[in-house]
Amino acid sequence: MFAMERIIIQSVNSVTGAALWRGVLVVLFLVTAAGFSYEKEKIYPDGTPGAEGTGEAHEPTIEIVPALPEKANGCAIVILPGGVYYKVETGKEGTVIGDWFSQHGISSFVVRYRVKPYRHPVPGNDARRALRYVRFHAERFGIDPDRVGLMGFSAGGHNASYVGTHWDEGDESAGDLIERQSCGPDFLLLVYPVISMLDGYANEGSRRNLLGDEITQEKKEEMSCELHVTERTPPTFITHGTDDISVPIEGSRRFVAACEDNGVPVEYYEAEGQGHGYHRDSVYKAKARDWIIEMGFTGTVRATPRAVHALQGRAAAYGWRSSILLNRSATRTACFLLTSPSGSADILGRSVLSPRYNPLQVPD
Repeated sequence: MFAMERIIIQSVNSVTGAALWRGVLVVLFLVTAAGFSYEKEKIYPDGTPGAEGTGEAHEPTIEIVPALPEKANGCAIVILPGGVYYKVETGKEGTVIGDWFSQHGISSFVVRYRVKPYRHPVPGNDARRALRYVRFHAERFGIDPDRVGLMGFSAGGHNASYVGTHWDEGDESAGDLIERQSCGPDFLLLVYPVISMLDGYANEGSRRNLLGDEITQEKKEEMSCELHVTERTPPTFITHGTDDISVPIEGSRRFVAACEDNGVPVEYYEAEGQGHGYHRDSVYKAKARDWIIEMGFTGTVRATPRAVHALQGRAAAYGWRSSILLNRSATRTACFLLTSPSGSADILGRSVLSPRYNPLQVPD
């Protein structure tokens, strides 16, 4: 929670009652709106591996934006702001976004990861560590460790898509208990992302800052996330502006196509007329929120008539997404509750899904 909250709550006593508590919440809102910082924590509390100095440029942190208490649903998003792998825009592409998600019951954790002069694999390692850290402290943060998404803007979108295509379940033998946690995102949100490092698709500044000046074709391919989508890639929401002259939109289109080819659930919003950096746009945020709800990551049931699923050869053209149970293992499974045409929560059937999200069996 906020550092300011601790000071305010100390003034609450048994005499004041609910009225003062409401006042506390109002004050907290005003403190946040006025731009006061949220609480920060170092993700390497025992020392940052490979650090070349001290301070925020060398010691990665998360800035904690908790969900509003009365709306909290347990879902969480780790946010990787953009900045061309040269800086990290933790405000407009970080806490500002976190504030918006907070109002919809979702907690956010804004990562200040290391960038230039640090190069690959450091930014990706910091992002993985942030996911492990949030999961390890899930109970303290009041979130569900199995409903933790990863969001990235611009170069942060490359970092997020890289982690989403290169994750592991953790090291069970690690002395550092945080390292035993999975760094696999449960879902991805990619906003005008850098996806590819291939010529013609890359943002030159991001590529140079991450990989240096002399880059082999092999390295370009290794760091082009659209080439590494598999059935293990998490469900993805992606948006890109048609008028983006900084980051080629074709990278996002190629990532979407790779998701579709590998059976990964993907939602794509192509923002007509938008250039680069439309983080303030309300449309993509609403679409991302609705997608998160429809996919079940807020723990609620929502009928979605556009969803079509096969049940023993029958098409069920009614809402079918509910709380999705994901174990992020190589044999990822999920259970969907199918709703009736009326939109009620009647269970019409269950489908057990393979890593490619195809039905394996449908019990009667």
